[in-house]
Amino acid sequence: MLESPSEETKTKALVQVIYFASFHGDRLDLTETVPVLLKIYKNDADERCRLAAVAGLRAIGDEAGMQQMRLGIAAQPSKRVQHVALGTLMDYYGPGTFERSADMASIAEAVRDHYDTIGRTAPTVIAANN
Repeated sequence: MLESPSEETKTKALVQVIYFASFHGDRLDLTETVPVLLKIYKNDADERCRLAAVAGLRAIGDEAGMQQMRLGIAAQPSKRVQHVALGTLMDYYGPGTFERSADMASIAEAVRDHYDTIGRTAPTVIAANN
């Protein structure tokens, strides 16, 4: 269902993965869905599906999947998905996730610019990347 050409079917499948991983992950092994979720996160035409894939990857909590998500941030065409992925990774790994991380500097700068645009203070973890 995650690979369905029907957006409705794919969206329903993403919701189910998030639900079952969040509430029944201790009894279900959903790691087989990680490669498909990563494919959606990296390539899906619908930004909402890419955001749901991030939520699914976090709910499953597969280490290899989280690392692949991190590696794909710079290539992510959507700033919104980049920001959510950054926050998701900080939630998963802790507040020091991107400190002194040169590969995240430009993305962190974009996040800071976004916070400036909306009149809020960026999280200190993001500001520490310079």
